Amino acid sequence: MAEKPGSVAIYGLSTEGYAIACALASLKRSTIIIDENLHMAMELKPEVASAYPSVKTLIEGEPLLALKSVDTSLSQSEYIFFTPKIRRPSSEVETEIGARLKEVSKYISKGSTLIYGLPTGIGGNLSVLSVIEKVSGLKLGDDFDYVYAPLTPGEKRLSVLGTMMTKRQKRLLEFLASISIKAPTPLSLSSAELLYSKSVSSKYVTIASEFEFQKKMMSREERSKMKKTTFKEFYVDDLCENLLDLKLLVSSVETGEPILYLASGSLKSVDGYIRYLIDELRSILRDKELKASKTRVMLVWTRDEFEMRGDKGHVIDDLVERLHDYIGDIMNVNMFEASAAQGLPLSAEKTNVIIACSQLDFKTLTSGASKLRAFSDNILLLKANLLVERFQR
Repeated sequence: MAEKPGSVAIYGLSTEGYAIACALASLKRSTIIIDENLHMAMELKPEVASAYPSVKTLIEGEPLLALKSVDTSLSQSEYIFFTPKIRRPSSEVETEIGARLKEVSKYISKGSTLIYGLPTGIGGNLSVLSVIEKVSGLKLGDDFDYVYAPLTPGEKRLSVLGTMMTKRQKRLLEFLASISIKAPTPLSLSSAELLYSKSVSSKYVTIASEFEFQKKMMSREERSKMKKTTFKEFYVDDLCENLLDLKLLVSSVETGEPILYLASGSLKSVDGYIRYLIDELRSILRDKELKASKTRVMLVWTRDEFEMRGDKGHVIDDLVERLHDYIGDIMNVNMFEASAAQGLPLSAEKTNVIIACSQLDFKTLTSGASKLRAFSDNILLLKANLLVERFQR
C-alpha cells in the first residue's frame, strides 16, 4: 500500500478528539475536525487551537473556522481518528456507533489509516472491520490500515494499541509520538481487545465487591469506622467512567462463559447502586425529618459533557427523575470548569441537601476558597459514595 501523506481528520467533536486535534494543529499539521452531529468539517488552525483549548470554549467562542466538505476531508486524510460522542440509551448504543462508522467508511480512501478511539467488546473489531470493508469496498492491509486504540475518558491517552500493521507500524508510532501520545506496546487486535476488556472487568469487579460487601454490613456506624482501613472509596462518578465499555463487553460475550458472569454481575451491581443511592437519600431525609416542601436537593457533579462516553449524563438524568418522586425542588449542578462553590444556587428559606457525586466535587465543596460558608445551619452535605456518607463539620 502506497504512502499517503496528507491531512489528519478527527471524526467527532469530543473532548478526546479535540485534544488530539489541538496537538496536531500546534505542529501546523493540516487538521480537520468533523462535528458528527452537524455533519460539518472545520479546519483547525494553530491560533484557534491555542485560543480555545477545549470544546466548550470553542463552541462558546464561536471563532471563524474554514469549512470543508466532510467527504473530501475524510478521503484526503492520511489518518482518521474515530472519536464521536455516544449519547443514545444503552439499548441503542451499538446502532449509534454503527451509524457513525458507516458515515466515515463511505469516504475513507486508499492509503488511509483509521484509528478507532472507542472501546469494543471481545471480537468487536471484526464487526467494525466488516462494516468498513463492506461500505468502503476497500480491503484491510491492501487498501487501508486499522488501529484499535480506545482512549481514556477525557484524555488523548491510549489504553491499548491493537493493529495488524507491519510495514507502516513504525511510521504510526512516530506520528503518535509527535503529538505527545505515548503508544503502548503494539498488540494484535484480538490481544488488545482481551487486555482492554480485562482492565475494564477488573475495575468493575473491584467496585462491585466493595459495594456488595459494604451493603451487607447492617450498621452505618460500623461501616464508617471500617472504611479508612478496610474499604476503598468510590463515588457514582467512578461507577460511570467506563460504563459504556462494560456494557459493550457484556453484549459481546456468549452465554455460559465465565467472563459474562463477571461482567454482567458487575453491571447488575452498578444498576443496584443507583437504586441503593436513592433509597439511602430518602432514608437520610426521613431521619432528619426534612419536609419535601422545605428541602432543595442539589446533585453536584462536575462532568465534561463533551466526552465520548455519555453515561454520566444518563445517570444524572435518572437520579433527578427518581428523586422528583420524593422532592419537587431538584437541581442538577455541573461545576465543570468552575472554581467556586459559591456559585451554587443555595436557598435561604429551605434546607439545602447537597450531594457530591465525585471526589473532586467533595474536595471543591469543602476546601479552600470554595468552602461552603453561607447558610451553614441550612446545609446537609452528602457524599454519593458507596456509603452515602454525611459530611460532619
